[in-house]
This record gives sequence, C-alpha cells and structure tokens, in this order.
Amino acid sequence: MKYDDLVEMWTKDAKIDPDLLDRESLKTPLLQGNYFNLYCRERAILTKLNIELKKLRRWKRDYFLGEISPEELIEKGIPVYPRRMVKTEVDDYIDTDPDVVACFEKIAVVQTKVDFLDLCVKSLNYRGPTIKNAIEFLKFRNGVI
Repeated sequence: MKYDDLVEMWTKDAKIDPDLLDRESLKTPLLQGNYFNLYCRERAILTKLNIELKKLRRWKRDYFLGEISPEELIEKGIPVYPRRMVKTEVDDYIDTDPDVVACFEKIAVVQTKVDFLDLCVKSLNYRGPTIKNAIEFLKFRNGVI
C-alpha cells in the first residue's frame, strides 16, 4: 500500500462524527485491528528489507575487496571490478553503490509508513477517552451534569 493511500484512509477513519458517538466508540476496536494489521505487515516488510540490505552490503564488500572469484562473477554476468580496494575505502563505495542506494530508498519509504502507522495505532488508543470527553461535554452543555 502506498503512503498517500494510507494518509487518505487515515484522514477518513480518524474523523469522529459528534452525532454518532456511540457508533464511533464501537468502531474503535475495528479500526485498531485494521491499522495494527497494516502496521505489522509493513514492519515485516521493513525487517525483510533490512536483512536484504545486510546481505547486499556483505556481497558488495566481498566484491569490492576482490574476494569473489572471477568465474562466479562471470557466471552471474557481473563484470570483474578493475582494482582491489583497501578495507578503509570500501564502506564509501558500498554506501554509494546504486543497488545499495536503491535498497536504502526502499527502506526509507517503508520506515515512513511504519512510523505513520505507529502514530495511527497510538492515536486510536486515545479514541475512547476522546469520545468519552465529547459525551461529557455534551452532558455539561445540555445541563445534565
């Protein structure tokens, strides 16, 4: 699911209709379940991407240090790196490698969704007290208290 779709969905779901506070209160557990499910799904994707990044960084380190045999590189259709690097300069090359940068970008997008969904779930935890406060205010305004 795209980030913009999540924001649009949350914009609709976060609204509390003051005329239907009873129904809004009953909707809360459903919304919590829905957003927690989305949160868990995106969190799992983030974990998988972080694992992929670690594997990719390890492979790139071995590649730039010349520790992968030329036969294996040729078999995979990857050109042999023209020179062997010193260990101190490898991290700079890894961090700017297009494959690693693309993986970082994917992680950033998913991390943004995870952070947003985390805030949604936390907000839903306060939905009950918010509705209760609205009911108490209506009672006060109508002179019931």
